[in-house]
Amino acid sequence: MSCPVKTVDVGLQYHSEAHLRDYQPVVAQIELFPHIVPAIALKDLSQVVQSAHYLKGSSANVGAKAMHSAAAQLEKQAQQNQLAQEEELLAELMDSLHLIRGFIVYRKSQQSKRSV
Repeated sequence: MSCPVKTVDVGLQYHSEAHLRDYQPVVAQIELFPHIVPAIALKDLSQVVQSAHYLKGSSANVGAKAMHSAAAQLEKQAQQNQLAQEEELLAELMDSLHLIRGFIVYRKSQQSKRSV
């Protein structure tokens, strides 16, 4: 059975099952990004910059290119005091996170099947 979530969809640099273990702590960190949602709503630009920078780095660590790009754009806009397209960028971040989670869940289930 092929993976329903392809690495190209997620934008991950996936090399092996052992490499999958490297993603898990980073994804756990990425999932802590709800700070960015109220920061955007409140136009707290310093918090948006900080949260976006954190997401940009975490996503770069696993090669999640789409998430990295959206976070970088959001960070840049907040640094320039010009939040534009923040809802679209936030949606991109959420979509990327869901794809990454789905990819990891699928790969972990495949590992479990092989070890049985």
